[in-house]
Amino acid sequence: MKTNLRMMFSVIAGMLAIALSAGPGTAAYVTNGGFESDKTGWAQWQPEPEVVATVLSNAGQAREGSKFMEVAFSNTATYVTLVQDVDIAASGLAGLSNGAPLKYSAWYRADVAGNETARLAAVYDPDGAAHGWTDNGGAAGDQPAWTQQSLNMILDNAASVLRLLLNVNETTLAGAAGKVWWDDVKIELDPSYNYLSNPSFEDDKTGWGQWEPEPIVVVSIVEDAGQAHHGSKLAKMDYLGTALYVTMVNDVSVSGSGLAGLPNNSPLKFTAWYKANVAGPDNIRLAAVYDPDTNPHGWADNGGVAGNQPVWTQQSHSLALDNTATNLRVLLNVSETTVSGDGTVWWDDAKIQVNTERTYLTNGSFENGKLGWQQWSPEPDVVVTVLEDPAGAKDGDKYARVAFAGTTPFATLNQDINMSSAGLVELATGTPLYLTAWYKADVASNEVGRLIHFYDVASNPRGFGNAGMAGDVGAWQQQVLPFFMDSTAQDLRILLNVDETTLTADGTVWWDDVELSLTDPNITTPTPTPPPSAIRNWTLY
Repeated sequence: MKTNLRMMFSVIAGMLAIALSAGPGTAAYVTNGGFESDKTGWAQWQPEPEVVATVLSNAGQAREGSKFMEVAFSNTATYVTLVQDVDIAASGLAGLSNGAPLKYSAWYRADVAGNETARLAAVYDPDGAAHGWTDNGGAAGDQPAWTQQSLNMILDNAASVLRLLLNVNETTLAGAAGKVWWDDVKIELDPSYNYLSNPSFEDDKTGWGQWEPEPIVVVSIVEDAGQAHHGSKLAKMDYLGTALYVTMVNDVSVSGSGLAGLPNNSPLKFTAWYKANVAGPDNIRLAAVYDPDTNPHGWADNGGVAGNQPVWTQQSHSLALDNTATNLRVLLNVSETTVSGDGTVWWDDAKIQVNTERTYLTNGSFENGKLGWQQWSPEPDVVVTVLEDPAGAKDGDKYARVAFAGTTPFATLNQDINMSSAGLVELATGTPLYLTAWYKADVASNEVGRLIHFYDVASNPRGFGNAGMAGDVGAWQQQVLPFFMDSTAQDLRILLNVDETTLTADGTVWWDDVELSLTDPNITTPTPTPPPSAIRNWTLY
C-alpha cells in the first residue's frame, strides 16, 4: 500500500510542475493568463511599431506570480490591443453546454490620457463568420492600483474560436502616448449570473404578471429610490383579507434565459428581498414550478415567514434545474392558506443563480469530529485530533490537528467523495472546481503543507496538487487548489497533505473550513450584466 501511494505521489510531483506553469487560477480556459510563460498564447491584433508589448518580470509589481504584461503605445498608435484566440474544443469550453454563462476577467493598471479607455472585449470566430462581439465599456484615465475588470457573455460552443481582447478603445485614443499593464486573465463559468429578467422592476412590470389575477389584489411599481432596496423602483402588492391568490410570477424561458446551458439538476437558488405590513398569520414566501401551463412538476416553496417585516429582508429558496423543461415559473407569494387580513408586501432584487454556497464535502469544518475523514495509510507516527476550541478555530468551534514525527512517510488527512451521491455528476466535464482550506503550521522550514485531488484513486488515479506553503504559518491562511471537473470519474479523493518529499522533522499542522465548490475565492464578482430578455406568452386566468 505504501509503495503504491509513494508511486502515486511521485506522479503528482511531475503533474504539479505542469499544473503550476499555468500560473494563478489554473482552473480557467485561458492559456498563460498570468504571463508567467511570457507571451505564449498572446499576440497583437493588427501589430504596428507604435505599440510595444513586453512581459515584465517583477514579483513586487505583478498582481500575482512574478510576471505581467506591459503594453506601451505612442501618440500615433491605432490599435492598442493584445489578443488570445481560445480554441473552443481544445480549451475544454466545448465540454460546457451551449448558452452557459461565462465571465471574462483581467486585472489592469493604466497611465493614459483622461479619456483613453482600457477595456475587455470578445468575439467569436473573428477570422471567419465573426459574431457575438461584446465589450464591457471599460474605464477611462489613469489607474495606479491593480483593478479588476470583467465582462459577462454567453458561450457559443458551436464556434471554433473565442477571441479575447485586452484593449484601449481605438475611438478614445487621444493622440497621447500611454501605458497599460495586464495580469491574471481568466475565462470562467459565471456562478453569479442572474437568469431572471427585470429582477429589480426597473422596467416596471416587464416579465412579471399575476397568477389568477383578481381585483382585490393590486400590484403596482413604485418609483422611490429612497425606499427601493436597490435601484430606483420596487414592486408593491396590496390585497384585501378575502383575496385568494396574492402572487406575482415570472416565467423564465429555460432556453432563452441560458438555463439550458447548465447541466441538468444543477443546484439553483431563487432569492428576493421583501418587506411586509400584514396580519400575523399571513405567510410571505418564495415558490417555483416547472411548466405550469402544460406539465406542472417540481413545485416547491421555501416555507416562508409569517407576519410583519418592517425592514428589507432576503428570502432564499433552493431548487434543482430541470433543463428539459420549457419554462420555470417563480412566485413571490402570500400563501393562500394563510391570508387572514388586509396587507401590503413590497418586493425587490429577485434573482435566480447557480447555488455556489453548496459545498460537495462532508464535515469540512470538523464540527462533527472526524466524520467523513480518514488517514491515507495510517501509522502510529501520525496523530489526528479534532480540537474543540472556539477561540482557536477559524470558524465555528472545532478544527483538525495533524501531529507527525519526522520519520513518518505520510502525514495526510483525506476524504473520499462519491461523485454521484455528492451531486458532482450534475456538472459538465471542464467545469472549474475550487478546493479550499484554512491552514496553520508549526513545522520545519522546508516542510510543505498543501492540497491535492485524485480522481478514481483505486482504478485510474489522476490529479495534482497546489504549490502549498513551506515552513511555519502562525495565523490562519487560506490555501486554494483549482482544478477541472471530470464527469467520467466515479470518485474523487481530496487530501490535506504535508508533502512526503519534504518531511524531515517533527511537526504539527492544523486545518479548518475545507470546501469544494464552484466559487473562486480569489475573485470578487461584480454585479453581473442582466441576461437577455426572453419572450413570454402569459396565460392570465
